[in-house]
Amino acid sequence: MDTEFVFFFKSHLFLHHILLYHLEAQQVQEAVLLAAHYQHLVFFAHALEILLHTVVESDASLDAENEDPCRDAVLSTTVEFLDHFDVALDVVVGCARKTEMTRWRRLFSIVGNPKALFEVGACLCVR
Repeated sequence: MDTEFVFFFKSHLFLHHILLYHLEAQQVQEAVLLAAHYQHLVFFAHALEILLHTVVESDASLDAENEDPCRDAVLSTTVEFLDHFDVALDVVVGCARKTEMTRWRRLFSIVGNPKALFEVGACLCVR
C-alpha cells in the first residue's frame, strides 16, 4: 500500500495587522521601519491597501454625524505612514475603488482632494 503525501502551501497577509497595531498606538516610525523590510515584495502595495481599507471601514456603522476623533486620528496616522512609500497614491486609489462612496468623504477629508491627488499622480507618471 503506497501512501502519498501532498503538501499545499497557502500564504496569508499578516503585515497589515501588525502595522495597524503600531498605527493605533501612534507609532508611525516603528511601522515605517517594519514595512521597509517588506516593500520589495510583490504584495506590499496590496497589504497597504488592505490596511487603509480596514481603517476606512472601521466603525462603518457610525453615522457621519457621530464622527469619532479617535477613528480619524488612526486614519490620519495611516495616511502619514503611507506617505513614506512611493506606492501611496496607488494605495489610495485602490482603496477608494473598493470602498463604498458613502465612506469617500471621510477618506478624502484626510488624504486630500481626489482631483488634486490625480493631478499630482499624473505629474509623477510623466517624469
